[in-house]
Amino acid sequence: MDVYCAVDKEILTLENTTLSGKFLSKVYEGPFKDTGKWCKDFEEYTKKQRCIYFEMVYVVYHLSEMCKKIWEKLCGDPCTGSVIGGVRISSIKIIDLTPETIADYGVCGYKDVKKHLELRRKIEWFTQYYPKGLHIKALISEKGGYQGMLEYIPGKYAHRPVDAEGYMFIHCIFVGFKNEFKGKGHASRLIDGCFKDAEKNNMLGLQ
Repeated sequence: MDVYCAVDKEILTLENTTLSGKFLSKVYEGPFKDTGKWCKDFEEYTKKQRCIYFEMVYVVYHLSEMCKKIWEKLCGDPCTGSVIGGVRISSIKIIDLTPETIADYGVCGYKDVKKHLELRRKIEWFTQYYPKGLHIKALISEKGGYQGMLEYIPGKYAHRPVDAEGYMFIHCIFVGFKNEFKGKGHASRLIDGCFKDAEKNNMLGLQ
């Protein structure tokens, strides 16, 4: 865990960091020992707010007068009275695969091009339909590797017996080779990306 002390000017003797980005916050009141309980509550809160992806959780708490004096003695500068503890969440990102990169990540558990005929055929098919708008979004975790995917294509090229022209058609979606990645909103993130592509291409919606 990284620990930060809030200051109102640069401290020359220490490493200085500026926190930036988009933040979602909630206030809790009680003893420090309840921090774990608050973190669990905050995780549920983020889901209700549709904040389904975050990399850091910061816990801000006020220093006691004794801690302020210790800080001032160590650093020679006054502390504003707040300490921030930052815990990095395992990074997980969505990657848009291309015919050139699909072999690097694999598809549906198939990773070895030489070993898996299924993967070679998938790459050939993907290469053929990629110029027509076929997309494969892969969910990649820093900790767990390949953990999901979404495959979609303009409806007129759909490989299903449907009438979907004018729509973006979803062929396949799944999340979570490991249970720890299920129920975290990652499928919603994948579908949100598909919606954006449909809007960008002036389509009627998804099927």
